[in-house]
Amino acid sequence: MKIALITTWSEICGVSEYSRSLHRVLCEKGHDVHVFANFAKAKLEPDPEYVHRVFHTPFLDGILDTDISFVEQLLQYDIVHVQFECNLFAPQWFPNLIKELFGKVPIVFTMHSSGIWPNFDQALVSKYITHEPVPWYTNSAVIPMGIEFYENTSIGNPNSIISFGLGRNNDDFVKLAVKDTNVQFSTTYGHSKWLPKQALVTEIQKAFSISLMYPPVGASVSSSAANLAIGCSRVLFCSPTNWFKHVSHYPAIFSVSSPEQMREIITDIAGSKQYQEDLLQEIATRKDYIYSEGRDYETFVNRHITVYKNLL
Repeated sequence: MKIALITTWSEICGVSEYSRSLHRVLCEKGHDVHVFANFAKAKLEPDPEYVHRVFHTPFLDGILDTDISFVEQLLQYDIVHVQFECNLFAPQWFPNLIKELFGKVPIVFTMHSSGIWPNFDQALVSKYITHEPVPWYTNSAVIPMGIEFYENTSIGNPNSIISFGLGRNNDDFVKLAVKDTNVQFSTTYGHSKWLPKQALVTEIQKAFSISLMYPPVGASVSSSAANLAIGCSRVLFCSPTNWFKHVSHYPAIFSVSSPEQMREIITDIAGSKQYQEDLLQEIATRKDYIYSEGRDYETFVNRHITVYKNLL
């Protein structure tokens, strides 16, 4: 199939990283996938030939208007797949683009949050992909976020905990939790310390535990950072918010409400080799659960291909 992905690309952006992994595996399966991307404010690497920079995004460059003449290019593809998040596309131009495509090529939206503009005509979209059931998208396929597993060469330092991502973590929460303990807390955030994926994986795996303390959110969302922590075979501490609802039922994941609660667990981890071994066994069991639930990345991509084929 010829597939056009409309997405942010090579940006300090979770959607960009999500799209990069999806693009790679679709190509490995023999599909011809081109990326129609935003004009990057700070491009992280040179663009390969399959990337076309065509739109502005208000969240990243503050520009609300875009020339949609690239619609003619999109009509050359079998599927147009939009990685949608309201802050990435402006209502000044994006609905008009979808209207121009409607009826000429199947259009798929992956909803990276549950929200969309109230006056957007949902019937213009051939199929919505949501990570969790969202009742107001009746024409949808629920495909939970896939989890890629990375080679694990060590168990990591049990006296170390790391936060990473775009910087929405509550560092003060973790600093209070590690205060007066032997546990060291460090961060690697995209806004101040961007690391390519494999380098980030290496950094994450230096620690035994990952901390992702996110603020409450009203929308239905799923944290891709949590998936990466799981894919790195690490204990995960997270806040009890919707960001982590998709993974909070797995073993070796602690949803903590207070620094005191977190301190008790990390102190036990640092002080007990037996507890460390028990958690490593839980991590192995967690991986089995993910495969049995079809949350592995191979199944995730194959479900996308099924959606595409059913629209052709």
